[in-house]
Amino acid sequence: MKKGSSTSRNPVLLFVLLCCFPNAFLAQTTAISGTVNTYGAVSFVDTTANTVTLTDPSFAASLGLNDLVLIYQTQGATIQTGANNASFGTITSLNGAGSYEFGRVCSIDGSDISIDNKLVNTYYSSAASIQMVKVPEYSDAEVTGTLSADAWDGDKGGIIALSVLDTLTITGQINVSEAGFRGGEAIENTSSNCSAFVSADEYAYASAIGAQLIGAKKGEGIAVFTGGQEYGRGAQANGGGGGNGHNSGGAGGGN
Repeated sequence: MKKGSSTSRNPVLLFVLLCCFPNAFLAQTTAISGTVNTYGAVSFVDTTANTVTLTDPSFAASLGLNDLVLIYQTQGATIQTGANNASFGTITSLNGAGSYEFGRVCSIDGSDISIDNKLVNTYYSSAASIQMVKVPEYSDAEVTGTLSADAWDGDKGGIIALSVLDTLTITGQINVSEAGFRGGEAIENTSSNCSAFVSADEYAYASAIGAQLIGAKKGEGIAVFTGGQEYGRGAQANGGGGGNGHNSGGAGGGN
């Protein structure tokens, strides 16, 4: 018996800044395709000091002064988890999930990155997945192949962001399929002959496999998985709920 989801993931975020300043400077059109961004997970945002602390020193070392960056909080929403009924997974607070802003790097001190402009959002570092994305800048650009993003890995990725001064031409395609929140992982139960037809109607379970084969894994969304409630039909925020009972399927990731 298998419980799981399809392998597709939902498309995620595309940020394009189009700034028209005719004749500001002349440059050839840059052909772009593949992944044009790099990503770094963030451990803390100090909005008072205007600094962002990165978890990956190598990403910090790849940044330069005046680089354009995007700060984005991917997760952090809180949900209703106390009752195992239809209210399970209802968003109680976004806690900044989905907040983003652009800025320029004005100083680099190890993994601490200072931003030139005042940060305007509140980021919930202790219960969120926050990332910094390095944003390439072009005078004129043409998407000639397939523009894509690194897949979301639970800490970073899943975003395309670029800045174009004048004209962006798309002759290729932009495709971030399977780069967003991840669907529920497939689970193969080798300990049963699939003869268990049981009633499993709860909204959350701690495990998928047991004597009753109760439910498949939920899909990701803007709320981090709640420990001990990762399985079953109740969706967590905008992630898909896992199926219950016999031959049920897992969930898709949220938009």
